[in-house]
Amino acid sequence: MTLQTLRSLRTMTLALTLTAACALPALAAPRYTITELPATQPGTASAGLRLNESGAVLGRDGGRTVLFQGGGVVDLSPLAGPGGSIGGLNDAGHLAGSRMNGTGQTRIFLSTGSVDPMFGTLGDPAETATDLNNNGAVSGTLTLASGARRAAYWDVTGVYDIGVLPGDMNSEAVAINSSGQMGGNSGIHGFVWSRATGMSDIGALGGPGAATVVQDINDSGWLVGFSELTPHGQVSGFVYDGAVMTPIGNIGQLFPSLNSFARAINASGSVVGEAQRDDGMFSAFLYREGATLELQSLIDPMLGWDLRSALDINDRGQITGFGFVNGRESGYLLTPIEATGAVPEPGTWALMILGFGVAGAGLRRRRGAAYSAATLVRPILGASSPEA
Repeated sequence: MTLQTLRSLRTMTLALTLTAACALPALAAPRYTITELPATQPGTASAGLRLNESGAVLGRDGGRTVLFQGGGVVDLSPLAGPGGSIGGLNDAGHLAGSRMNGTGQTRIFLSTGSVDPMFGTLGDPAETATDLNNNGAVSGTLTLASGARRAAYWDVTGVYDIGVLPGDMNSEAVAINSSGQMGGNSGIHGFVWSRATGMSDIGALGGPGAATVVQDINDSGWLVGFSELTPHGQVSGFVYDGAVMTPIGNIGQLFPSLNSFARAINASGSVVGEAQRDDGMFSAFLYREGATLELQSLIDPMLGWDLRSALDINDRGQITGFGFVNGRESGYLLTPIEATGAVPEPGTWALMILGFGVAGAGLRRRRGAAYSAATLVRPILGASSPEA
């Protein structure tokens, strides 16, 4: 399974609502509004994948890559063309992707709305963009003539193959921050990279032989992703602050989380993702100040939503991902309700957890099937690594 597959993994969620048993009246109101990002093609599903500070969402609409913005949907398929893709969206609304050139090779481009310059190339057969920062630098992957993949960095000065960690054959960069630091994966190892320090292995929760998969990096250089607690064993989401990798706890302490996946982190350190429940189902979560909350519990339960996965969060606290609304799979955008303090102050999180533990334990809706932790966390990138 590739890291691209892992990124788009269709996970499951459970629903949880507050009741009077919480004895916390201030929490009874929804904490977020929710906007559907609907599929426009009959019988298809949609999802929000990336989010900028204006609330524009790069997502999927059936088989198309689209931009959800201002209540409208823009089809980006013509921009990338046949065989191309869009992987990055920044706060200016610029897009980074790859498109086919005249000789059948894919090359990285930057779309600013008026001009679409192609970046430099090392002559490799294929290039894929995964993220775009506000300075116009791109993270991504080169596919070499040998078939090996290399994490790469693009900007106006050129393209840089940043290599692999010792002993690995394949790597990819998955995210880039405003200073040009990148997070990515080499074999079964996660890494952080900068021009000043090069590529550094961030380790694994389970120690040597355990796999780590990086998913995002914020402007402080903090990384999130998921890592095995033992080699080939249970997977936990994590936050890495540059020195320490901290596992993400289970949602509301209702059940031990079998596997969890951290997908994105914003400037304040808030993290979103999804966590597996004791029966194999998944639920979208928000993690902050050491506490993990189910996003389902922070929206109006009367709207019919079942939030399955959260894939990105911006610095305003808006969150995008996918779920089900009245049985229909669809993307969503959550926006904090400013007037009521959408995201609680740190001191209230412990109280909220206690309330969630009491409320709605019998209201869980579970869908889907359990996944093998080893299958989820060990992608093709890791197949060439001695530890895999």
